[in-house]
Amino acid sequence: MRGHKAVGSRGRRSWGRDGWIIFGALFAVVAAYAAGVTFRDSEDFSLFVDGVLGLLSVLLPAAVSLLMVYRLKGQRPEIVLAAAALSCQAAGDAYYVVVSAAGVNVPMPSPADIGYVGFYLLMLAAMVVTVR
Repeated sequence: MRGHKAVGSRGRRSWGRDGWIIFGALFAVVAAYAAGVTFRDSEDFSLFVDGVLGLLSVLLPAAVSLLMVYRLKGQRPEIVLAAAALSCQAAGDAYYVVVSAAGVNVPMPSPADIGYVGFYLLMLAAMVVTVR
């Protein structure tokens, strides 16, 4: 049965073990970040909570979406646009966290805002392509 994809009872492909591992990792990172934000002592920048966990909670979904684009060989434009949108948001957040961690006040507007605006434009384009 080499090369055979697992098919669920409704004829759809099942997640498989890799899908559950990725889902578990995403859930664990977001749960850890939420717990860190909820139970921290001060509002000051925390390198672990705001830096590491905060960035992982946006970088992992972007990485998973880029993996989907790779696996689908870029044949689904709505997936490509959604992956680009998540990547823009992750890039904006990464810039913001790195500059904040360095102790510099982030200017307004900042290069991070380009990523945030790019997220909304690309996600809207993904929805338009999906609906059409």
